[in-house]
Amino acid sequence: MTPVAHKGARVLVVAALAATSLGLVACGSSSDNSSTGSTASAAATTGGGTSTASSGGKKATIAAFIVDSANPYDTSLSNALKEQAAKEGADIQVFSADNDPQKQVSQCSDALAAQKFNVFVIKAVSGPTVVPCARQAIGKGDVVVAVDSPLGAEYTTKAQVDGIAASVLALPTTNGKALAAMTAKACADKDPCKVAYYNGPPAFVFASQSRQAFLDTLKSDHPNVKVVDQAASNFDTGTGYTLTKSLLAKTPDVDVITADSEQSAQGSIKALKETGKMDQVKVIGGGGSKIGVTSIKAGDEFGTSALYPATLGRTSVELAIKALHGETLGKTEYDIALDTAPGPEITKDNVDTFNPEW
Repeated sequence: MTPVAHKGARVLVVAALAATSLGLVACGSSSDNSSTGSTASAAATTGGGTSTASSGGKKATIAAFIVDSANPYDTSLSNALKEQAAKEGADIQVFSADNDPQKQVSQCSDALAAQKFNVFVIKAVSGPTVVPCARQAIGKGDVVVAVDSPLGAEYTTKAQVDGIAASVLALPTTNGKALAAMTAKACADKDPCKVAYYNGPPAFVFASQSRQAFLDTLKSDHPNVKVVDQAASNFDTGTGYTLTKSLLAKTPDVDVITADSEQSAQGSIKALKETGKMDQVKVIGGGGSKIGVTSIKAGDEFGTSALYPATLGRTSVELAIKALHGETLGKTEYDIALDTAPGPEITKDNVDTFNPEW
């Protein structure tokens, strides 16, 4: 998302920003200092934790940074971070930047100055902005893990800062390709197949790169698909509704509406139901939220692209604590939607095996 609008801005859906992603404190800012005691299964991708945070004579004290605590996607991520920390006997403090990159820089600097943290798990509001703080933490011997978004200018799982222990990310290219693949399936019996695409805020990198991957994939692999309308719905139900009403007036024979957020998809569904066109038009949403799963099971959505905020949180904490104890990590680069079953594409064929995480 993420999401409502982030996976990076206020979730992609709901949530992810980036939201998104698709898909987000110390002095003078709101922070969530609590740790939960509820159990959380270790991330399936890493096979579960093998030691507690206090083993080996070194207890993990984690500073975790998210983009926006008001975003349901980031709430799921934050809860998973705390649950996995509690499971492993670690202390954790979660800092929310409220979508402000400079606030996150200040929070990270304050956490360094406090000299009580030996692990930094960072979901960056802006990858390049928080890199200096990450380097300082690594320089003083702390463990740094990038979660959900990269530490650096490029959206890649490859480490862009020397010494980062792991990158556990949701990649926009994977999200965009999943949306394109589901769109192509929805268009299988149409040539041409007329498609509208509604995306999150263009300034939100996760949304803009998801869109580009979507368009590039359709252009290269699915010539029968014709994108007849594109617009920013900004992860907003009302905007998705308005765009769809306008679309139906100018292109009444549209076949598929694909959105990178569940919220926009829900707006499209409302407009289609009002105009009696649900049987004609297939709707695809983004984020893999509970709303999307409910819509797929009800037959309102053809599919949704899955995001896994809780798995991101569990995996990043588990890897960070292993790194702190000098354990062999093995895999350190995660494209979480590809590395988590049932994967990035959720349709009626696999929705019963999918557990939405937000």
